[in-house]
Amino acid sequence: MATIRKRQTLKGHVRYQAQVRKSGHPHKSATFKRKSDAIEWAAGVETLIIHAKYFPKRKLRPHTVHDTIERYLREVMPEKRESTRESQQLLLSWWDRDIGQRNLNDVTPALLSERRQKFLATPGRNGGQRSPAIANRYMATLSHVFTVAIREWEWTDENPCQRIKKLREPRGRTRHLSKEERMRLLRACKENGNRCLYAIVVVALMTGMRRGEILSLCWRDVDFKNARVVVRESKNGETRTIPLVGSGYELICDLRKLPKDKSDLVFPVPPGQAFSRHRLDIRRAWDKATRAAGIEDFRFHDLRHTFASDLAEKGANLTTISALLGHKTLQMVKRYTHLREEHGRLELEKLVSNVVVS
Repeated sequence: MATIRKRQTLKGHVRYQAQVRKSGHPHKSATFKRKSDAIEWAAGVETLIIHAKYFPKRKLRPHTVHDTIERYLREVMPEKRESTRESQQLLLSWWDRDIGQRNLNDVTPALLSERRQKFLATPGRNGGQRSPAIANRYMATLSHVFTVAIREWEWTDENPCQRIKKLREPRGRTRHLSKEERMRLLRACKENGNRCLYAIVVVALMTGMRRGEILSLCWRDVDFKNARVVVRESKNGETRTIPLVGSGYELICDLRKLPKDKSDLVFPVPPGQAFSRHRLDIRRAWDKATRAAGIEDFRFHDLRHTFASDLAEKGANLTTISALLGHKTLQMVKRYTHLREEHGRLELEKLVSNVVVS
């Protein structure tokens, strides 16, 4: 059924043309530089033809993207962690507004590629330019919606997201505070109107916890006897334990003396603050504090980088840093390798300076 022909171009280059002929199906052909590629392509085409013969396409009822997202939010989203639900609901609401009226079978890779470009060209919530990493996250969330619609609901036969190449992302940020910046930031947090901001920032610097992990922290997760906290809803879905030391432990002990509310949150939502996620909103207070401290290009998540950088500069190995940050692999913490090497160089220079060569 398949034939491979060796051909030569006018410039003398060798090419291999694969042809697949099957009665009742259109003729298929393609040319490749390598014979192995031609054979592999022909075998794939034959498999598709046979598959269609024995497993003909189902007659699918028309469903819109809006219908699919609504069912996904209703049936699939409740099984996910709270932090994941919050972020993915925002991502899917954008797709719903943008292409929600379209039929699933009308959503093509070309359409999604076009909408991705529109997304990148539109300023984000803070007015800045959206990054390739954010665009990839939006596409991955929609891709899972299509996957569920194919495997579980049989609403469509193809996931167009899988045919779109991910955008190249820059290396992870390693922005961290200098000693002077740290002092300015903590001073600004103390003077800020939000009474919890200073304690939240200190805990972030002392534990490396994410903002969502800190704001979701409950008193039942704090082990005062062993001076540690248990993070039950981490980003990777695993529970991890973090020691409480120094100022972080002292602040948590001081907060324990304050009256508690029904939520059991270490940092509860103040009375009268309407916040749909039922967690303390510190975004405005954080922006105000960083402006007052004169610190530019610094996000709350960079406190986590500062924590890891401090450990690396003090000579901690990557396994320890990875465990405290809650990473499953060492790949994410390799960005701090150069800091550990700089620490090693300083220690070596101190040693060599004490050696007298006669």
